[in-house]
Amino acid sequence: MSDKQSLCIDILVNGYVNSFVDFFYLTHRAEDQNTAAAASSSSSSTTNNSATLAIPDSQLPSVKHHLTTAEQAHRRGESEQVYSSYDALAHAFHAAGDYKTSVYFFEKCLDLAESMDDVAQQCSSNHNLGLTHDAMGDVAAAIRFHEKHKKLAQSIGASHRIQTANQHLIDAYRRLAEHHERSAGGGGASSGSPPAKHASGILQAIELYQRCLDASRETEDLKNEGLATYRLGVAYANMGERNESIEYQQKYLAICKKIGDQVGEGQACAALAHSFKELGQTDLAVSYLEKYQTIAQRNHQSVAHADACSALGSIHSTAGDHQQAVQCFEKTFEIARGVGDRKLIDAARINLGMARGNMSIHKYMNVVKDNLPALLNWKTRRQAFKAI
Repeated sequence: MSDKQSLCIDILVNGYVNSFVDFFYLTHRAEDQNTAAAASSSSSSTTNNSATLAIPDSQLPSVKHHLTTAEQAHRRGESEQVYSSYDALAHAFHAAGDYKTSVYFFEKCLDLAESMDDVAQQCSSNHNLGLTHDAMGDVAAAIRFHEKHKKLAQSIGASHRIQTANQHLIDAYRRLAEHHERSAGGGGASSGSPPAKHASGILQAIELYQRCLDASRETEDLKNEGLATYRLGVAYANMGERNESIEYQQKYLAICKKIGDQVGEGQACAALAHSFKELGQTDLAVSYLEKYQTIAQRNHQSVAHADACSALGSIHSTAGDHQQAVQCFEKTFEIARGVGDRKLIDAARINLGMARGNMSIHKYMNVVKDNLPALLNWKTRRQAFKAI
């Protein structure tokens, strides 16, 4: 007789009918799942974080103990013991990676805590359900439970629980916002209004980043407050709302200076430069790019340094200052070669070639219009010509 059969019989003989039903289901569900999976093997296979797992034989006595203890405590009206037994089972299944079963027992704990009107245990159950749904990849459900945990904690003035709930909410809000941004199609709109689908996803992200910002402020977490502020600025820029973006990026810059985050300062300067450039305020764009360049150079951020030089070169080129543009693109090319990034090198080479061409174009046009012999010598012999 197998351990499962022996334990099932023992539970039933001792009169624990409800425990027998739960134990029988828990020890046979993996077999049922395998049968169902075999029947649907023709369908596409995907990773399922809600899948149930077989219980190792060594853990079966512990499962039986907690189930029968809970049933016995229920008969005696000892709700605390029932809660403790279900909580132990939920944590055991969570530790084993069987999140679906863990949720089942944490929900039992929550129902019991609500029936006892025990707010502290309701907080714990909602917290655990939030963590488990997060582990299953269901961030939206995790947020609902963490928000409920926070609301209950506020009702009893449990500051440490409020802090814990906020910390998990900050992370969950951010991840769900990033998901909406990816679903919206990524890149931002340089001007005008973005497509409706893109706008809808970004608006959802903005709402979540705002909630993330509020939770960060409640916990006085300046680092996460800054990150949420930065992401709000980026999101508004993607919506084409440059003034709102600038407002948030300037706040982010102030936070970074306060906490000594020089990398963040560089990110804020780069974002501000981009927004001011889009608004046609070239002087401010150049000023922030030069700050970005200085910060990147100081912190040995080669790629960021190259990015700043390239952006400056682009602005100078647009303004018709081709000599300055060439100097910036030469610096970009030099940095790119030092980094060894082939994609970065190719982009820098193209920009430098175009800038040099723009710087020489007036000489070429003068020769084309006024000096046919010099043009023929250049075309046939590659003989250099001088400006007229």
